[in-house]
Amino acid sequence: MGTMWKRNATINQRNFDGMIMLIDSNHAMVHELNEVSSRIWTLCDGSHDADRIAQMLSEEFDVSFQEAQGDVHQFGQRLLQMGLLESSEGCY
Repeated sequence: MGTMWKRNATINQRNFDGMIMLIDSNHAMVHELNEVSSRIWTLCDGSHDADRIAQMLSEEFDVSFQEAQGDVHQFGQRLLQMGLLESSEGCY
């Protein structure tokens, strides 16, 4: 199993018609997520690794696993860099 991602507990969120707005008060930033990004964010609960999230997305959104995997890894890395996600120990 790979690295688990977990939402940063200091980030607030608001749900609007299947999409999520993230409110990062520490950096005075608001991030609006589309439907797919919102689903990834929701699955970053510390119990799914990136490949499992990609598998779930490929089934839910009818895209190839490889496409979903690339999108999940790219999005996750961006959120990690912004401090919106935290990762547990493990290997990719």
